[in-house]
Order: sequence, then C-alpha cells, then structure tokens
Amino acid sequence: MYVLLRDSVIREMGEEVVMNGKILGVTSLGGVNEDTNEVDKVHFGVLYAITTDSTIVTPSNQKEIEEGRLMTLGELEEISCSKDCTVENWSAIALTPLKQFLEN
Repeated sequence: MYVLLRDSVIREMGEEVVMNGKILGVTSLGGVNEDTNEVDKVHFGVLYAITTDSTIVTPSNQKEIEEGRLMTLGELEEISCSKDCTVENWSAIALTPLKQFLEN
C-alpha cells in the first residue's frame, strides 16, 4: 500500500509543479481525518514530505494556483497564525507533523 501511495505522490508532483531538480525521497507524515464539515467527513488526507535537490519549485498551471513557492517553516507558521490569512483546516493540521519532520 505504501508504494502505491508514494508513487501517487510522485505522479501528482509531476503534474502539479515544475522543479529544476529531482525528487530524492518521499516520507509519510501521517494522515488527516477531520469531521468539522460535510466535505471533511467523507475525506481522508495522507501527508507526505518530499525531499528534493530543487532550488526552484513553481506551479505547473498558473490558472489553478495563483502563487506557489518554497517557504521556510517560520514563514508557514507566520501565515498560519496571521489574522490576515485564512488557512485551510487541513493545512493548519499538517503544520505540526511537518515541523516534527523538519526538526528531526
């Protein structure tokens, strides 16, 4: 099962972003299963960290994603806590396992 999910993550990366390097590793960080709204009740998210030697990662379709870029953990935490931004619930939940992964 892990290989199937890992391969799906790699395929999605190829479809969603353009990188100037290659994927070096894929690490499972766990899952998200929330029931705070009707959509969340019927979805389960799997979290992965992707290690790459890329220095540039951009969205492959600018019509779908207005802006995309690499960010530091500090920048992600700042956005997540900002009153000027609305962060999707799953993104806020994913921040904790991401932080744990990066600190190890």
